[in-house]
Amino acid sequence: MQSNNHLEQWLYKRGISQEVLRLFDVDTDYDHPTIGKSIRIPFSKDHAKYRRDPLDERKPKYLYDAGGKVTLYGADKLLGSETKNIVITEGELDTLVLWSANIPAVSSTGGALSFQEEWAIALAPCQVYVCFDNDSAGAEGMVKVLSYIPDAKVIF
Repeated sequence: MQSNNHLEQWLYKRGISQEVLRLFDVDTDYDHPTIGKSIRIPFSKDHAKYRRDPLDERKPKYLYDAGGKVTLYGADKLLGSETKNIVITEGELDTLVLWSANIPAVSSTGGALSFQEEWAIALAPCQVYVCFDNDSAGAEGMVKVLSYIPDAKVIF
């Protein structure tokens, strides 16, 4: 896991493995025209989310490609699998951390409050666990998910 790329090192310190970065096609050396060096997290063939360099404290931390729609990040990795347990996280980086620990996970690309009802239907065969951030947006997001998946278990 040796790398001179400080963005890659930052992800490793968060618990995201090199294998998962490759699996999800995360680019840790992306030169974004607006925010400069950033982490590119693709969520469709044509759209991605960009995480500003964590050493740069300017806002916004994240940018999206124009025209991208909210998607269930990580769901494509579940296709054809026998997964019975799935964790819904608040963000893509949390999803990558769990995949790095061999725990299937998904998240909305639109943040804590953007979980869609049709995703609940797709996840119905699974035991769902919800693990959002410990803040007001995370609490509101968990309530929304639980309104669609009342049997989900909450992880704090």
